This record gives sequence, C-alpha cells and structure tokens, in this order.
Amino acid sequence: MFLGLSFRAMMCVIAAVGVAVFATPVFGGFRGLAITAPVWLPLLVLGLWPVAYIDGRAIDWLPIGVSHLIRRATRQHQYRAKVWRTRPEGTLGLPGNRARLEMLVDEVSGAVMVLDRRKKTLAVTAAVQGSSFLLDETADQNAKGNGYGRLLSVVGSTEGIKRIQVRTRSTADVGADIHRYWAQNRAQMNLDHPVQASYRELLAWSGTFMERHEATITIVLDLEKVKKSVRAYGGGKTGAAALMRQRMSTLEQQLDSAGLTLRGWLTKDDLATIVRCAYDPAAATRLQAHPEQVEDLEDAGPMAVDPDWTQVRTDSGFHKVMRIAKWSREKSAIGFLEKVLLVSGIVVTASFIYSPVPSSKAVKDAQREGSREVEAHDDRRRLGRGSTVVNQTDHAQAVEHLADLNRGFVDFDHAVLLTVSAPTKEALAKGVEDVRGAARAVMADPRTVIAQQDELFEAAVLPLGLGVR
Repeated sequence: MFLGLSFRAMMCVIAAVGVAVFATPVFGGFRGLAITAPVWLPLLVLGLWPVAYIDGRAIDWLPIGVSHLIRRATRQHQYRAKVWRTRPEGTLGLPGNRARLEMLVDEVSGAVMVLDRRKKTLAVTAAVQGSSFLLDETADQNAKGNGYGRLLSVVGSTEGIKRIQVRTRSTADVGADIHRYWAQNRAQMNLDHPVQASYRELLAWSGTFMERHEATITIVLDLEKVKKSVRAYGGGKTGAAALMRQRMSTLEQQLDSAGLTLRGWLTKDDLATIVRCAYDPAAATRLQAHPEQVEDLEDAGPMAVDPDWTQVRTDSGFHKVMRIAKWSREKSAIGFLEKVLLVSGIVVTASFIYSPVPSSKAVKDAQREGSREVEAHDDRRRLGRGSTVVNQTDHAQAVEHLADLNRGFVDFDHAVLLTVSAPTKEALAKGVEDVRGAARAVMADPRTVIAQQDELFEAAVLPLGLGVR
C-alpha cells in the first residue's frame, strides 16, 4: 500500500499520468490532454474512485464486477438443484464452487469437519452460548471483553490457524423448547384445571414475541502449513482430524474467560439444520418444533438461488448482505453492537471474520504507523501548526496498538458482514432500514455489497469459515 492505494490502483494512476505527460508535448498542451482523455481519464477514475465497502478503489472492485457480468451473460449466476443427478459421496449440496466442500465426521469427538481439498483447509464449528452479559456490571463486562480478545489471540496465534469466524443469528422462536419443557414437567392435574388453561394461553402468547439467538465459532486450519504435524498424527484425514482436535481443545480452554459456554461441536444434523434454515427460513419453525425432521447434510442445500446486484433470493427468502465499511473513531463500550445484533422482529445474521496477521508483519506495521505519526507531529510543529483532535487520536491509537502487540495480542485482518433475511422484498427493505438505523446509532456504516451477494451470503450465514475477497 502506498498513499492508501493498492498496487493495481497505483499502476492505474501511474499509467494515466504517463499518458497525459506523453500527450502534452506530442499533441500540444491542452489539445493533447483532450485528445487522450478517453485513455487517461478512465484510468485515473479506476485508480482513485473509492469503493467503501471493500476499502479500496474501483480497479480493486473491477474483477468482481466483471466476473458477475460474465456469469449473468452466460446464465451461470442462477442455481437450480439437479435432484436427478448424483454427487460425489460426502460432499455438501451447495451452489457453485462450494459444491467441492467435503464433510468429515470425526469418530472421537463426533464433530463434523468441512474439508476443502483445493484450498487445503479444514474447518470445525463450536456452538456456544453466553452468560447474562447485558445484566453484568461494567467491570465484569470489561473482563469478558478482554477475555474475548485473549481467546482470539490465543487461537489465532496457534500454528496453522488460517481464519476464525464468529457468527450470531437472531430468528423468531416459536417456543418449541418451552412447550417441550412444560409437557415434561407440568404438574399432574386435570387438563380442564384453570391453572392448565392459563399456562396454555401464556405459552401460545409467548410464541408471538420470543426470539432465538444462536452463536457459533468456526476455526479454519491451513493444512498446507501443518503438513509435518499432520504426518506426525498419522497423515491423511485421520491425522488432520487429530490435529484439529488439539485446536478444538485450545478453543475450549479459552471460552470461560470470555464468559462463554460450549454447547457442543456441530454434528452432521446440527450443520444440516443451519444450512437448511439459512436457505429456507420458512423451515426454521418446522425444524424447531420437529428437529428429527432434519434432512441429511448432503441434501440440506438450496433448491434455487437467484443473486442480483444488491440482494439474493433463495428457497423461501430474500436476503441482503451488508459489510461494515467504517467504525466509530471514539472509544466504545464493550457490547456496543448489542442493538445491531438484536433488532427486534428481524432475522439478522452477523459474521465476524478474522484472519491472523503474522506477528513480525504486525509489529513492523505498528512501528511504521507510530513513526509516521511522530514525523507528522514534528512537521506540524515546524510549520507552526497545532495538532487536531484527529491527529491526537491517531497518535494515541498507534501507541496503544504497539502496546497491545507487546502484551501478546494478535493483529487480525477482519471483515464484518450483516445479513438481513425476510419472506418478501417489502419486509426485507424494512428490515434493512431498521438494521442500518441501529448500526448508525453506534457510529458504524454498513454498506450494501455489490455483485457479491451470493458469494458473501454463504460466507456470512454458513458457519464454514469461508472468508471474503
């Protein structure tokens, strides 16, 4: 990166300047610039026009847009499940490139692991639940927040970890668990008793306002980086699964300090339920009441997917994926995203995708950042100008960043994806506005993803640690 521009953006700017400089003496002054404007002006726009949601320039987004146009022109953007065709055994029934993903059931832990042979990665997912975080005192909330940071740092610094995905999803709760509990534990009395009638009315009413919140943590292991360790555990899928169990144990040991409890590692049926509900939100109610009706993981994928520029339609729902482009520059309280993740009456999935940065690179970047702020301060003092609030904030953040690295924390490249789902376009538009309003209230800026809705929909709603471009 130079002046905030990527390599491709810099090449566009240099090419535009080169054409303009060459044209001026050859064709003569402004006439030369006007003649060659169709060449240098588009290059300059591609190199400098910002695309906020990818934190880059137009040239950085261009391959994504061209790819989408090509797929639409060749009618490869739509997906229809071919139920009469057989698939390789053990693969997931997902669209496009995701169809190559294989499932591996670990006999020791019972967890289902997802293998990507092309990218040489193995992923496993833990279902977790938190304690009463919102009811805790500020000191306890801060302690859990610091514990969450340590969890990411410890797991992220473990050899071979390529990515960590923290996913939360809020959906309507039909009260199936409460009904089951009441059926098993209700007092032995006549069904016509007034108490029984009152409880039945209460249970029926509760289903109209209750919501279900689920959270998962996915860890992705880069098998290419741990080849020797895999061979030491026996090689092949067996060795990879054994090594992954070591990483699973590392995660389990860090959960308590973050105020989290392990509900269990996702099994085939658990993952199948999540996949089915992601593509078919209408099935969530049925599967809550009758979890035994879940399909096999191989058949849990969608029947149809129709992506558009700014939204995607699946079996029984419309979805819009947004990416947080900007965050508040103020120091925020732990848990400030609560109102974004828990928007009443809206199906919202949030995925926090973390990719560890090597410690040597992170330290160099932090030192360079600190040196740049010191040099800028000296330049302002030499010119007789004072530091603004923004300058002071940048300097304080640079110092704190280096101090965090010195304490053992890990740097991450991260992306936050918000997905809103609804049964109709009208309900989707309303839900998106509600979520955007909640995000702006905490000084976050969610931007709609363009031409990547299908790709990032899967990365956001499925606990597979797929990552983003």
